[in-house]
Amino acid sequence: MARRTIHVAEYDPAWPARAAAAIEELEQALPGVMVEIEHIGSTAVPGLAAKPIIDLMAAVTDLEIVERDEETLAALGYHRHFNGMVDRLLYVRAPGGVRDHILHVVTLASWPTRNQRIFAITAGRTAHIHLGQGCRCCRCRT
Repeated sequence: MARRTIHVAEYDPAWPARAAAAIEELEQALPGVMVEIEHIGSTAVPGLAAKPIIDLMAAVTDLEIVERDEETLAALGYHRHFNGMVDRLLYVRAPGGVRDHILHVVTLASWPTRNQRIFAITAGRTAHIHLGQGCRCCRCRT
């Protein structure tokens, strides 16, 4: 098996915008499928050096719903990565063979306890604050 070189980059202030664009693209392609979706991992922590790969985590009511619609994800460049985990689905986007996004899909029941989400919040990211009518956060955008 070929080994990949791991590259850690200085924090890029464009990472949150790249994550937001990917979230919007996924929500439009799979309307109503992802109950929650967030930017997670080290690129979600302002000021932290990281591998320049945007990690997203989405919660769905049933993993099979996403499995049945993998063609839609493939059209966006996300391809299933089988890594032996049975509690989630993993999709990697790697244009030109270079990973730039990873999508973790988990059940809504497991959403509150996912370590990757907890890391991003406790490492410096603020928790979601709903701003009411007109809020433009990932959960409230229309």
